[in-house]
Amino acid sequence: MRVLLSTYGSRGDVEPMAGLAVALQALGVETVVSAPPDQEFIDLLKRAGVAFVPAFMGVRDWIATAGKPPVDLPRRAAEMARGQFPAIDAAAEGCDLIVATGLMPSAAAARAVAERRGVAYAHATFCPLFLPSEHHAPFPYPGHPHPPGVTDPRALWDHNIEAMNALFGAAVNDLRARQCARPRLHRPPPAGLGPDPVALGSDRAVRRGADGRLDPAGPSPPVSGTGGLPRGGSAAGLCRLRQHGHGGVA
Repeated sequence: MRVLLSTYGSRGDVEPMAGLAVALQALGVETVVSAPPDQEFIDLLKRAGVAFVPAFMGVRDWIATAGKPPVDLPRRAAEMARGQFPAIDAAAEGCDLIVATGLMPSAAAARAVAERRGVAYAHATFCPLFLPSEHHAPFPYPGHPHPPGVTDPRALWDHNIEAMNALFGAAVNDLRARQCARPRLHRPPPAGLGPDPVALGSDRAVRRGADGRLDPAGPSPPVSGTGGLPRGGSAAGLCRLRQHGHGGVA
C-alpha cells in the first residue's frame, strides 16, 4: 500500500505528518509526504527517512507574496488550489490513499486529485477544536465575525460553513470544474473537504456523528502544539504528557 500525506503550512503543519509517515512506514506502508519545499522541511523529512515531494512553492515565499496588499483571500485561495493541484497530482502517482491537512485551499486540491484519480481520501486535523461540535464554537474567519449575540455552537458552525463558502467556495468549484469535471458544491463540507474528518494525535478516533458534528466520548485530551515556523515549539511537552499517561493532540 502506498499513501500520500499532503500538507501545506508552517512547521506545525509539517512535523506531525512526518511523525505519521514514520509510524506508517513502521507498519510496512510505503509513504510519501508532499510539503512546502522550505529547506527546514526538506531537512526534517530527510532526518525522518521519509520520501519528500515538493508542494507548489515554499511557505515563506507564499507568505511574502500573498501578504502584499490588497489582501484578497478568495483570490489567494484560488491561486493556491490551482498551484497545489499539479504538485499533489504528481506526488499521488501510484498511491492508494491521500491524507490531507494544512491550509484549506491545499486540502481542496488534494481532495480534487483523489477524485480525479479515483483513490481514497481523508482529511485530518491536529486538534478537535477545528471539527464541528455542539460543545465548542468555531474560530471566526477574517471578515466574517460571529453574529452579535449568537452563542449557540450549532448556529455558529452553520455560520462558519457559510463563511467558508464565501471565502473558498469559488476556488473549490473552479478546481473541480477544471480538473475533475465534477458538479459545483453549494456548501463546502465543514472542517476540511472530506466526508469523515479525523483528529490525529489523540488516543481515540474523533469523528463526526450522524448529524455532522463532533461529539467525542469522554473528556478532551490535553493539547500540546508543535509550533510554527520558528525553531523550538513544544513537541517535548507532548512527550512529557505521554510519559505521565495522558493523551495529547499535536
